[in-house]
Amino acid sequence: MENYRLGIVTAIFEIIFSIAIATFVKFLSADISVFVILLFRYLFCMPLLLIIGFMQRGNDLLKADNRPVLIARTTLGILGLATWFLAIPILGIIKATVLGQLMAIFITFFAPLLLKEKITLGGWLAITFGFLGTLIILRPDLEGWWNYGIIFGILAPFFAGLMNISLRKLGDSDWPITTALWYNFAGAVLFSGICFLGNYQIPLDKVTLLILIIVGLIASLQQFVLAVSRAHAPAVNLAPISYLMVPSSIFVGVLLFKETITTSLVVGSIVIIGSAYYTVRKRQ
Repeated sequence: MENYRLGIVTAIFEIIFSIAIATFVKFLSADISVFVILLFRYLFCMPLLLIIGFMQRGNDLLKADNRPVLIARTTLGILGLATWFLAIPILGIIKATVLGQLMAIFITFFAPLLLKEKITLGGWLAITFGFLGTLIILRPDLEGWWNYGIIFGILAPFFAGLMNISLRKLGDSDWPITTALWYNFAGAVLFSGICFLGNYQIPLDKVTLLILIIVGLIASLQQFVLAVSRAHAPAVNLAPISYLMVPSSIFVGVLLFKETITTSLVVGSIVIIGSAYYTVRKRQ
């Protein structure tokens, strides 16, 4: 049953939680490996999801029907989150968040190939303008514009877009809580191995450990409110709200991390958001 008010409120909380996580990643990455942050994010995201899973499915909480697509969703989700976490310390919260809006454009680009959907002329124009906005932000005329941050910043929405397509396929066969549990379990195992083999040190400071645990708990709340928002309001109504990520990231980036706002960033952001918004509206 649709409840627009609940859907909108939970969508706003999802944005707040996303910005909070990005803020902690930016703050912690100065002294801690991003892989350690990812480990805690996945590990401490599990408890709430397990409780919800047992409530919804009981002993069948890990039973999945479409395993090949589940593996793809899990892999793409991990790659998307990891590249976003890696982009934030290099690019800053503002630029990483703006580039993240390319996800809707990547979904539109790959939908004809993977979902057999058609793209109109307007859709192709939106894709073109979206990437034009990216070039405006990155300003390739400047020396040293290309770095690992840019690569991660573009790969993050690329993987996220493909992940969302796989989620659409899973929606016809598997429970969302089951796919979320497998995704987070795989992430916890993967980054446990990376931290062990790479000899990345777990911080012993109690305050730092508490912040890392909070990142995981916030991530679980983020996934919960995301599911609630999508269940109670149509995506077309929630799409404009998702773009609140950009002004929110600007507020946090400038206030807490002294990030700068340039003309190219403002113009490119407007182009990307406009293109992404158009593609979302046309796909509903």
